[in-house]
Amino acid sequence: MNAIWIIAGATVVVYLCRLSGFVLPDNQSSIVEERVWHYVPIIVFSVLSVSPLARQPDMLLAKIIAFLLTGSIIWRTRQLGLAILLGFGLFYLTS
Repeated sequence: MNAIWIIAGATVVVYLCRLSGFVLPDNQSSIVEERVWHYVPIIVFSVLSVSPLARQPDMLLAKIIAFLLTGSIIWRTRQLGLAILLGFGLFYLTS
């Protein structure tokens, strides 16, 4: 039941971040706003990749290994597409 609240809370936060882009006027954004919007794709990626960890406890070790290796790939290369493809491959190999 706790996972549902975490996913629901993350969904609300992401939705409010996206909604604020439509609601805010077209004025120049501040430096703080630019920094926040820079991290929104990372937040979405984190939510999508961490939430499956709670679904199947028997596969937790394989998922954590694939998650850590994928995180190190994205940290080194800064290419989300490559990290997603390699993450799926790593998860397949570790499971």
